[in-house]
Amino acid sequence: MNLYELSKKFMIEHINNVVLDDLPLSERVYRIEHSIRVSKYARMIAKAHGYDITVCSVAGILHDVGKFESEINKDHGRISAVIAREFLESLQLDKKLVNDICYCIAKHCDGEAGYEYEQIIEAEIVSDSDNIDRFGIYRIVQALHYSDFDSLSLEEKHKFCNEKIIKLENYVTKKLSTPTSTKLFNETCSFQLDYFRRLKEEIEFTLDEKVYIDSKH
Repeated sequence: MNLYELSKKFMIEHINNVVLDDLPLSERVYRIEHSIRVSKYARMIAKAHGYDITVCSVAGILHDVGKFESEINKDHGRISAVIAREFLESLQLDKKLVNDICYCIAKHCDGEAGYEYEQIIEAEIVSDSDNIDRFGIYRIVQALHYSDFDSLSLEEKHKFCNEKIIKLENYVTKKLSTPTSTKLFNETCSFQLDYFRRLKEEIEFTLDEKVYIDSKH
Protein backbone atom coordinates (compact mmCIF):
# COMPACT_ATOMS: atom_id res chain seq x y z
CA MET A 1 0.00 0.00 0.00
CA ASN A 2 1.50 3.36 -1.02
CA LEU A 3 1.68 6.47 1.16
CA TYR A 4 -1.48 8.02 -0.27
CA GLU A 5 -3.52 4.86 0.33
CA LEU A 6 -2.12 4.49 3.85
CA SER A 7 -2.97 8.13 4.54
CA LYS A 8 -6.49 7.78 3.13
CA LYS A 9 -7.09 4.71 5.29
CA PHE A 10 -5.84 6.57 8.37
CA MET A 11 -7.98 9.63 7.60
CA ILE A 12 -11.16 7.58 7.15
CA GLU A 13 -10.60 5.56 10.32
CA HIS A 14 -9.71 8.64 12.36
CA ILE A 15 -12.75 10.65 11.25
CA ASN A 16 -15.08 7.71 11.79
CA ASN A 17 -13.68 7.11 15.29
CA VAL A 18 -14.02 10.68 16.58
CA VAL A 19 -16.46 10.54 19.51
CA LEU A 20 -19.02 13.34 19.23
CA ASP A 21 -22.58 12.56 20.23
CA ASP A 22 -24.17 15.24 18.05
CA LEU A 23 -22.10 14.64 14.91
CA PRO A 24 -24.32 13.27 12.11
CA LEU A 25 -23.01 10.45 9.96
CA SER A 26 -23.57 12.67 6.93
CA GLU A 27 -20.98 15.14 8.26
CA ARG A 28 -18.36 12.41 8.59
CA VAL A 29 -19.16 11.15 5.09
CA TYR A 30 -18.94 14.63 3.61
CA ARG A 31 -15.58 15.34 5.27
CA ILE A 32 -14.13 12.10 3.93
CA GLU A 33 -15.43 12.72 0.41
CA HIS A 34 -14.26 16.35 0.52
CA SER A 35 -10.75 15.24 1.51
CA ILE A 36 -10.58 12.80 -1.38
CA ARG A 37 -11.65 15.51 -3.84
CA VAL A 38 -9.16 18.03 -2.44
CA SER A 39 -6.37 15.49 -2.78
CA LYS A 40 -7.32 14.80 -6.39
CA TYR A 41 -7.35 18.51 -7.23
CA ALA A 42 -4.00 19.01 -5.49
CA ARG A 43 -2.46 16.08 -7.35
CA MET A 44 -3.81 17.39 -10.66
CA ILE A 45 -2.42 20.89 -10.09
CA ALA A 46 0.98 19.65 -8.89
CA LYS A 47 1.31 17.37 -11.90
CA ALA A 48 0.37 20.14 -14.32
CA HIS A 49 3.12 22.43 -13.04
CA GLY A 50 5.83 19.99 -11.97
CA TYR A 51 5.49 20.37 -8.20
CA ASP A 52 5.69 17.63 -5.57
CA ILE A 53 2.75 15.32 -6.22
CA THR A 54 3.33 13.23 -3.09
CA VAL A 55 3.34 16.24 -0.76
CA CYS A 56 0.23 17.69 -2.39
CA SER A 57 -1.80 14.47 -2.56
CA VAL A 58 -0.98 13.32 0.99
CA ALA A 59 -1.48 16.79 2.49
CA GLY A 60 -4.77 16.99 0.60
CA ILE A 61 -6.08 13.71 1.94
CA LEU A 62 -5.07 14.59 5.52
CA HIS A 63 -5.82 18.32 5.54
CA ASP A 64 -9.08 17.99 7.52
CA VAL A 65 -8.30 14.91 9.60
CA GLY A 66 -8.70 16.96 12.81
CA LYS A 67 -11.72 18.95 11.63
CA PHE A 68 -14.03 17.60 14.32
CA GLU A 69 -11.50 18.04 17.12
CA SER A 70 -11.14 21.78 16.74
CA GLU A 71 -13.21 24.02 19.00
CA ILE A 72 -12.51 26.99 16.72
CA ASN A 73 -12.90 26.26 13.01
CA LYS A 74 -9.95 28.38 11.87
CA ASP A 75 -7.64 26.21 14.01
CA HIS A 76 -8.57 22.92 12.36
CA GLY A 77 -5.63 23.03 9.95
CA ARG A 78 -3.11 23.28 12.75
CA ILE A 79 -4.85 20.56 14.75
CA SER A 80 -4.99 18.33 11.67
CA ALA A 81 -1.24 18.86 11.17
CA VAL A 82 -0.49 17.63 14.69
CA ILE A 83 -2.59 14.50 14.15
CA ALA A 84 -1.09 13.91 10.70
CA ARG A 85 2.48 14.34 11.99
CA GLU A 86 2.09 11.60 14.60
CA PHE A 87 0.77 9.24 11.93
CA LEU A 88 3.40 10.12 9.30
CA GLU A 89 6.32 9.90 11.73
CA SER A 90 5.18 6.43 12.71
CA LEU A 91 5.91 5.38 9.12
CA GLN A 92 9.58 6.35 9.41
CA LEU A 93 9.39 8.68 6.41
CA ASP A 94 11.95 11.23 5.30
CA LYS A 95 11.88 14.11 7.78
CA LYS A 96 11.56 16.84 5.15
CA LEU A 97 8.69 15.03 3.46
CA VAL A 98 6.82 14.88 6.77
CA ASN A 99 7.59 18.52 7.52
CA ASP A 100 6.45 19.69 4.09
CA ILE A 101 3.19 17.73 4.29
CA CYS A 102 2.42 18.97 7.80
CA TYR A 103 3.18 22.57 6.87
CA CYS A 104 0.72 22.36 3.97
CA ILE A 105 -1.94 20.99 6.30
CA ALA A 106 -1.30 23.48 9.11
CA LYS A 107 -1.45 26.48 6.77
CA HIS A 108 -4.36 25.56 4.53
CA CYS A 109 -7.21 27.06 6.53
CA ASP A 110 -6.19 30.65 7.26
CA GLY A 111 -2.67 30.95 5.86
CA GLU A 112 -1.06 30.62 9.30
CA ALA A 113 0.84 27.47 10.19
CA GLY A 114 1.54 28.63 13.74
CA TYR A 115 5.30 28.23 13.32
CA GLU A 116 8.12 29.37 11.07
CA TYR A 117 8.87 27.30 7.97
CA GLU A 118 10.09 27.88 4.45
CA GLN A 119 7.38 29.00 2.06
CA ILE A 120 6.58 26.20 -0.39
CA ILE A 121 4.23 26.35 -3.37
CA GLU A 122 2.69 23.01 -2.38
CA ALA A 123 1.07 24.70 0.63
CA GLU A 124 -0.65 27.16 -1.68
CA ILE A 125 -1.78 24.34 -3.95
CA VAL A 126 -3.44 22.47 -1.07
CA SER A 127 -5.19 25.65 0.05
CA ASP A 128 -6.28 26.34 -3.54
CA SER A 129 -7.63 22.81 -3.87
CA ASP A 130 -9.65 23.20 -0.69
CA ASN A 131 -11.17 26.40 -2.07
CA ILE A 132 -11.90 24.81 -5.44
CA ASP A 133 -13.93 22.09 -3.75
CA ARG A 134 -15.61 24.56 -1.37
CA PHE A 135 -17.04 26.30 -4.40
CA GLY A 136 -17.79 23.10 -6.27
CA ILE A 137 -21.09 21.63 -7.39
CA TYR A 138 -21.63 19.63 -4.22
CA ARG A 139 -21.67 22.85 -2.22
CA ILE A 140 -24.82 23.90 -4.04
CA VAL A 141 -26.54 20.81 -2.66
CA GLN A 142 -25.20 21.57 0.82
CA ALA A 143 -26.19 25.23 0.71
CA LEU A 144 -29.77 24.38 -0.18
CA HIS A 145 -29.92 21.63 2.42
CA TYR A 146 -28.51 23.64 5.33
CA SER A 147 -30.70 26.64 4.55
CA ASP A 148 -33.77 24.37 4.48
CA PHE A 149 -34.44 26.05 1.17
CA ASP A 150 -37.74 24.33 0.41
CA SER A 151 -39.32 25.72 3.57
CA LEU A 152 -38.35 29.34 2.87
CA SER A 153 -40.81 31.89 1.55
CA LEU A 154 -40.33 33.18 -1.99
CA GLU A 155 -38.94 36.43 -0.57
CA GLU A 156 -36.46 34.51 1.59
CA LYS A 157 -35.42 32.35 -1.33
CA HIS A 158 -34.86 35.46 -3.44
CA LYS A 159 -32.71 37.01 -0.71
CA PHE A 160 -30.75 33.78 -0.31
CA CYS A 161 -29.95 33.71 -4.03
CA ASN A 162 -28.99 37.37 -4.05
CA GLU A 163 -26.53 36.85 -1.22
CA LYS A 164 -24.97 33.88 -3.00
CA ILE A 165 -24.68 35.83 -6.25
CA ILE A 166 -22.96 38.80 -4.60
CA LYS A 167 -20.45 36.52 -2.92
CA LEU A 168 -19.73 34.56 -6.08
CA GLU A 169 -19.34 37.67 -8.21
CA ASN A 170 -16.51 38.71 -5.88
CA TYR A 171 -14.75 35.37 -6.34
CA VAL A 172 -15.34 34.39 -9.95
CA THR A 173 -12.26 36.21 -11.33
CA LYS A 174 -9.99 35.58 -8.36
CA LYS A 175 -6.44 34.47 -9.17
CA LEU A 176 -4.95 31.58 -7.20
CA SER A 177 -1.36 30.33 -6.98
CA THR A 178 -1.12 28.60 -10.37
CA PRO A 179 -2.86 28.91 -13.75
CA THR A 180 -4.46 25.49 -13.26
CA SER A 181 -5.74 26.40 -9.79
CA THR A 182 -7.18 29.62 -11.13
CA LYS A 183 -8.88 27.89 -14.07
CA LEU A 184 -10.49 25.22 -11.89
CA PHE A 185 -11.61 27.76 -9.28
CA ASN A 186 -13.06 30.15 -11.84
CA GLU A 187 -14.93 27.28 -13.52
CA THR A 188 -16.54 26.08 -10.30
CA CYS A 189 -17.46 29.61 -9.20
CA SER A 190 -18.89 30.37 -12.63
CA PHE A 191 -21.09 27.29 -12.53
CA GLN A 192 -22.43 28.20 -9.09
CA LEU A 193 -22.97 31.78 -10.15
CA ASP A 194 -24.93 30.69 -13.22
CA TYR A 195 -27.00 28.28 -11.12
CA PHE A 196 -28.03 30.88 -8.53
CA ARG A 197 -28.69 33.52 -11.17
CA ARG A 198 -31.04 31.13 -12.97
CA LEU A 199 -32.67 30.07 -9.72
CA LYS A 200 -33.22 33.71 -8.78
CA GLU A 201 -34.76 34.34 -12.20
CA GLU A 202 -37.22 31.47 -11.79
CA ILE A 203 -38.16 32.70 -8.31
CA GLU A 204 -38.84 36.15 -9.77
CA PHE A 205 -41.33 34.60 -12.21
CA THR A 206 -43.65 33.92 -9.26
CA LEU A 207 -42.43 36.39 -6.65
CA ASP A 208 -45.19 38.92 -7.31
CA GLU A 209 -47.91 36.33 -7.67
CA LYS A 210 -50.09 35.18 -4.82
CA VAL A 211 -49.72 31.43 -4.58
CA TYR A 212 -52.25 29.46 -2.58
CA ILE A 213 -51.45 25.93 -1.52
CA ASP A 214 -54.02 23.51 -0.20
CA SER A 215 -52.39 22.07 2.91
CA LYS A 216 -54.35 18.86 2.44
CA HIS A 217 -52.49 17.98 -0.74
